[in-house]
Amino acid sequence: AAARLAAEQEVENLSGLSPNPEKDIFVVRENRTTCLMAEFAAKFIVPYDVWASNYVDLITEQADIPLSRGAEMKGKCGTNESELEISWLEQAYTLKLFFLKEGHNTSRGQEAFWRLSRIQFTYDTAERTYFKDAVS
Repeated sequence: AAARLAAEQEVENLSGLSPNPEKDIFVVRENRTTCLMAEFAAKFIVPYDVWASNYVDLITEQADIPLSRGAEMKGKCGTNESELEISWLEQAYTLKLFFLKEGHNTSRGQEAFWRLSRIQFTYDTAERTYFKDAVS
């Protein structure tokens, strides 16, 4: 357990290395060993309410929120569970990806891989970059 506590966690956003300008590369390492590497692009479409021109009725608008390059990252490597947390615009938007390690038999023997098990996206409608005139 003491060795586990002393493990050096490191995360890195390698977006500039992606051959696709739309995608980002995120890396989570522990003790200089990569446990997760993910390359993807994401855009979140979130409905939100604004006042109609009569200021009585509410109408629904849509926020198109791209995953920003240069986002902040945190990560955690576990024996069977790992996670990647990406946040941007001063943590107004946070994407958490949770992974489970799974194994399967191949001609080369048992191979392990990380399967995405859960996604969590949180946002703050008070942040006005994408939520124009949102009613809280």
